[in-house]
Amino acid sequence: MVLRGIYGDHFTVHVMVRACLKEGRVEEAEEYFRETKERGVKLDAGAYSIIIQAVCKKPNSNLGLELLEEMKERGWVPSEATFTSVIVACVAQGNMVEALRLKEEMINCGKPMNLVVATSLMKGYCAQGNLDSALNLFNKITEDGLFPNKVTYSVLIEAPLWEEASKLFDEAVDCGVANIFTYNIMMSWLCKGGKMDEACSLLDNMVNQGMVPNVVSYNDMILGHCRKGNMDMASSVFSDMLARDLKPNVVTYSILIDGNFKKGDSEKALDLFDQMLSLNIAPTDFTFNTIINGLCKVGQMSEARDKLKNFLEEGFIPSCMTYNSIVDGFIKEGNINSALAVYREMCEFGVSPNVVTYTSLINGFCKSNRIDLALKTRDEMREKGLELDVTAYSALIDGFCKRRDMESAQDLFFELLEVGLSQIELFTTA
Repeated sequence: MVLRGIYGDHFTVHVMVRACLKEGRVEEAEEYFRETKERGVKLDAGAYSIIIQAVCKKPNSNLGLELLEEMKERGWVPSEATFTSVIVACVAQGNMVEALRLKEEMINCGKPMNLVVATSLMKGYCAQGNLDSALNLFNKITEDGLFPNKVTYSVLIEAPLWEEASKLFDEAVDCGVANIFTYNIMMSWLCKGGKMDEACSLLDNMVNQGMVPNVVSYNDMILGHCRKGNMDMASSVFSDMLARDLKPNVVTYSILIDGNFKKGDSEKALDLFDQMLSLNIAPTDFTFNTIINGLCKVGQMSEARDKLKNFLEEGFIPSCMTYNSIVDGFIKEGNINSALAVYREMCEFGVSPNVVTYTSLINGFCKSNRIDLALKTRDEMREKGLELDVTAYSALIDGFCKRRDMESAQDLFFELLEVGLSQIELFTTA
């Protein structure tokens, strides 16, 4: 197309640049964007956002910053994802001054500081040896309601920062300035980093120092054991918590309920939920979703539907994630009609299906040899502006192959290549 001198419009730019990006051909994306701009093709904010995210993956923060300025000169406010890409690129290239400036600009534009930006800035501070700023930022995001993930904790826990943090903590203990908050930060890092032996030692040391662990201390310990799949130790810590006359909260119970479901013990999980209610501890949406998802994962679909009905009567407002769990559960047990019923209920309730919802339905239709409905679902998905992912393409191609309709399977495969999805992902998903 380009060889023939045809550059299309800004929609074409979207498709071509995305395709190059997903195949790792960033230079080609840059060249195509540059030539398109030089030929006077009218570009939109979306085209700029895509190319900025592309060049920042190299990373090329200078070009990213240049294109970002062009966006603003045209009167467009960069999206959160666009700001994030440039900030991450600046940090990767050691330009913390620009990264911090952009972070402030992003916030001033009404975009919240997300976890990717915060984690990246922490990494930048650590690279500079600026432990205090990294820890201050960590404390700020947790106070603001952001939940650090494994990447965040690994940035802080990995040597040499972890060694330095440990030294500072030991120094605080020796100087007598360490308090419950200091201990809990260390314990949280250890537990979420999977260092449970060290966390247990720290808890013992905390008690020996005359410090009384609080609910946060125990919640972190319970979460750490649950993530390791060690429910016996999680229950033991929970019992120790009760023995100390500490009142568990909704977080405590939600962690234990989730842990038991993941171990396949739905009976214990539901007993804990009943226990929580008997203590007049109000469940949160997270608790409700944990129970519904847990029941679906263990194949108790009838119970999941009943629980959802009960939760709705109690005022629970289900999200797309709630319905996706049930749709996927029915699909996995081969009950496509029930999955469709839940999908219709979801729409009637005013919850918009997302890519996950449609992909589950497409997968279910293909497995039950109802390709016509799978294609109809694909069309509906596209009408709503949603793009098929690799899983959806994989299901459709597999469905056509099983019907020996190789021509249709091949058409879909070439379509997949045109939108730039990875062939490797396709074959590993199938």
